Amino acid sequence: MSQDIKKEQEQVINEQSNIGETTGKEDCQNIMPENAELEKSKERISELEQEVMKFRNAAIQLKMDFESFKDIVDREKKNIEIKTKEDTLKKFIPVFEKFGISMKYSDGSDFAKAMEMIFRDFMNAFEKCGLTFIHPEKSDQFDPFEHEVIDKCETSEVSEYHVFETKTYGYKLNGTVLRAAQVVVAVKPKEKKEEVKTQCAEKAEEGEK
Repeated sequence: MSQDIKKEQEQVINEQSNIGETTGKEDCQNIMPENAELEKSKERISELEQEVMKFRNAAIQLKMDFESFKDIVDREKKNIEIKTKEDTLKKFIPVFEKFGISMKYSDGSDFAKAMEMIFRDFMNAFEKCGLTFIHPEKSDQFDPFEHEVIDKCETSEVSEYHVFETKTYGYKLNGTVLRAAQVVVAVKPKEKKEEVKTQCAEKAEEGEK
């Protein structure tokens, strides 16, 4: 009887041992896939961190390049502005010097001729800078794009709505009007209009008689 009990105890111990080994194997099998996935996740995170660092470095480099390009453009603009002023002033310095010399002889008989010469030099200097003068002649067609009417003159010397007189020059630069020429425009005399009205009234009265 005791031997049977002993055999049953040994059998129970063996079964528990087998169950423990089976459970341990199953736990190991479950842990191994989890570890593999964890390692893959770590590798992916590391790759993403490297990509983020590359983009960050690229953005920093792009910003530095842009700032450098901006500085270059600003320097070029300043150089162009200075060069333009220099070229313009060089054209007017000789005219200014001539004017200063002429002023010393303002009481002389040739002063008026000297002023005319300086005026022509001024015009030439302006033209070298690309400036075009607008100076319509008498009887020229009125141009609303280049002329500004400052007064009207009743006259039969010039066709109606044509330039009778130019008061001030106009100026254009590269085809763009900087300032229109100020002109006096001719219109038909009122006297003639009144005469026509009188004649028409007289004819009307004769017709009534």
